Amino acid sequence: MDGQPFLYVNKEVDPGLIATLTQDVIPWLEVNVAKTPEQELRLAEDPRDHWFTMVFDREGYSPELFAQMAKKRIAILTYHKFPGDDWRREEFARTACHWPEAKQ
Repeated sequence: MDGQPFLYVNKEVDPGLIATLTQDVIPWLEVNVAKTPEQELRLAEDPRDHWFTMVFDREGYSPELFAQMAKKRIAILTYHKFPGDDWRREEFARTACHWPEAKQ
């Protein structure tokens, strides 16, 4: 979908974001977001690859939720209001990136 959102939820979430994600949003996505044959192959070949990505604000920050989503191969983009110490330098590695030529 060219990086466009598949689903956008913008509403007051009474039971809390994590409860709404786990009880409503994620089950709906699991039923309605089909895996393409290419995705099935990538998921089988690479244990770090993901089915789709969910983006939400800090209210959804939960290591338990992240672990559940990792098992389902769902990536998460969010943030923690009070992060801990900086990550160790050893956690990072230089990687060369090669961008395709822009079409004229």
